[in-house]
Amino acid sequence: IHSNIFESMKKLQFIDLSNNRIKHIDQNSFHQLKSLRSILLNNNSLKVLNPVLFNNCTKLEFVNLNDNEIYII
Repeated sequence: IHSNIFESMKKLQFIDLSNNRIKHIDQNSFHQLKSLRSILLNNNSLKVLNPVLFNNCTKLEFVNLNDNEIYII
């Protein structure tokens, strides 16, 4: 997922990106999503998650990362 891909969707509260074969998420992909409450990233091919990925998502309550190949957070 490229950096700032959701830049124009600042009020977005829920994202379902499950089952998309995602391998990489740039560290600023969710930077503008301060209203985000829930994100589903399950059933992808993620291996590494940047520790600052959700830093600006201050309202985030739920993240589903099940069934990925994550070995570094």
